[in-house]
Amino acid sequence: MEDAFPAVSLVQAGNGRSFDWPKLPAETHTFLLACFLKGFLWAIENPPQRCIVMRHILSIVLILVIAVLGLGQPSFTPCNDTGPRIRKPWSLLTTRDKWVYVNAVADAMAAGFHQRFVEIHTEPSTSYEAHGCMFLYWHRKFLLAYENMLRSLKPDYACLTIPYWDYATLSSQYVARSCTSMYQCATDVINYFGGTVDSTGLSSWSPINGNAIGGNGCVQRFPLNNYCQSSSAVQTHTCMRCLPRNDYSTATVPPEINIVPVFAQIFGGPTLRSMSDGVQLGCHNNIHSKLASVMAQMESPADPLFLLHHVQQRGQIDLMHRIFFKCRVADAGVKGNIPVLTDAQKRNANDPRLWTSCTRLNGTTINPTDPVRMLGGEFGQPKIDVHDPASPLYTYFKDLPRPYYMYADGDDMGSFSHRYIYTGMLADMLTQCAAYIAPKGASLLSSNYGNDVNPSYVDRCVDRPRLTCERTQTSFIDYVSRLAGDLGWSHGHLTAQIEAMVCAHHNECLGGVRDFSASFKASFHPNGPPRCKVIMDRLESNRMFINLPNWRTVVARFFPCPNTTATVATS
Repeated sequence: MEDAFPAVSLVQAGNGRSFDWPKLPAETHTFLLACFLKGFLWAIENPPQRCIVMRHILSIVLILVIAVLGLGQPSFTPCNDTGPRIRKPWSLLTTRDKWVYVNAVADAMAAGFHQRFVEIHTEPSTSYEAHGCMFLYWHRKFLLAYENMLRSLKPDYACLTIPYWDYATLSSQYVARSCTSMYQCATDVINYFGGTVDSTGLSSWSPINGNAIGGNGCVQRFPLNNYCQSSSAVQTHTCMRCLPRNDYSTATVPPEINIVPVFAQIFGGPTLRSMSDGVQLGCHNNIHSKLASVMAQMESPADPLFLLHHVQQRGQIDLMHRIFFKCRVADAGVKGNIPVLTDAQKRNANDPRLWTSCTRLNGTTINPTDPVRMLGGEFGQPKIDVHDPASPLYTYFKDLPRPYYMYADGDDMGSFSHRYIYTGMLADMLTQCAAYIAPKGASLLSSNYGNDVNPSYVDRCVDRPRLTCERTQTSFIDYVSRLAGDLGWSHGHLTAQIEAMVCAHHNECLGGVRDFSASFKASFHPNGPPRCKVIMDRLESNRMFINLPNWRTVVARFFPCPNTTATVATS
């Protein structure tokens, strides 16, 4: 899609990346022209100073142009903003839309608001609650408030939404060997947010909110040159203006973000608890651990990649819950109904699709009507609830619902309702639900596995040309599903077996399956190892077997493997 307005191509200071600045509004043209004409007439009346004055006039006009535009700050007419918020995959954004979002994050960093959200995520009692059984609902509120904050910064950002990072496509490229590292597979999105560590990175940096963060270097490129490590540093103008990262060109892509394990994480069980645990021990934790540095710490919201990660997985995690809700809850009722549930139904603590109980840091039980716990404040300073009018973030939280149960359905949140645009394999999963990976015998090939179209969701999928790697991944799933039908496998057995094949293929062919990093464990305290690590331990100890005869030959028809050494037993 082409950008819709003419522009002049300039280069952002400190960025080295070309950016198209749009034409100025008419009133700005009038103002600048008036300034120029007044100076020009004065120069005519004063011939001796004419040349000097004209040079000064042109310089002043240029400065005014830059001041009005703001470096990298495009000017757009605010949208009407009457319907639900629409979040799109990063790949569907125009160049203009990408820069609008990146510049909004840069402005949030410069203003100090970005860091205040980091402080929420690091407050001990808050982070404990955020990474327990209320993981999905807690982060849904966090993302909406951050979105509110970005929208408030300028009229240009009034209809901005956080995009999501499509891991399914990224992983398909990786297993097809069309890319060989996290950076190579996601160059575009990573570069827009400052890029990976290289020779321009700083070798030392300040702690973030009191915590010393490791890393290969501190990236200074835009927008990270706006980053401030603490609220007090914002106030004293002592920001470090860089963000620590590891070298993403050496980071492998974890198997847990492949579409097959993602399916198992969403549909591996019928309850909110099973889905939440699957996602946390699957794609969520593995991305944090693989990207390392600040992303492996509770200060991870400091890195703007955190937001894209969590919209799918709070980037995609929030999106993944929307697939779960649609397939397990919305499709189980009257299809097409919005809202799907009454207020009383959402408050029902006995519905395991919507609710699961656990305890807070102080040992008390969280109930559906309890408020989402979010305390903010710099390390070592008093903490304050975000719904307290004295909170610097109060404006962005004050209208959001307080109790947990009101975050069960993103379609039913009043003015904060939000939807996703799905493409590729995620769109297939949304529409097909459990049938996306299911045994397909001759009698089932024309069946949709009992899943009828839900009219409330048909307009959320955007068709686009499939990448070769996506077609290959889909062919692999379909082929194994047909074999499962011929072998009489159950749906659950197929799900477990095909996930095990993907994990074993990564282990033998794509650099191995690893546990979480020590720094990630120390900060996030995960409830167990990564899903594929658990599966590989079972396979290698003969507590689990891949039952498909010649499974390596089957996988090799679709995905290359330079390593032919077998390590997994077949039975």
